[in-house]
Amino acid sequence: IKSDMLFMGISLSSTLQRDFDDEFGAVKYNVTERKNLKFLSMPCECGLVIVLMKKNVDHFPLIDKITDKKSLHKMASVS
Repeated sequence: IKSDMLFMGISLSSTLQRDFDDEFGAVKYNVTERKNLKFLSMPCECGLVIVLMKKNVDHFPLIDKITDKKSLHKMASVS
């Protein structure tokens, strides 16, 4: 149940961030680091990508991979 609450909190935070898109631009990603882990959230057309990872994982390559997949998905849906 706590993990459900964590995911709901991440989702709510992402939704609230959209209120500022017109003024500051859309959020590309958000990384939150906690004592034992970190999580990455990235808005996408289908909703929100959420990834939990160990604290020592470098999240930048993962962000690049997700961004590339999102780009490939967009190109595939256009053709």
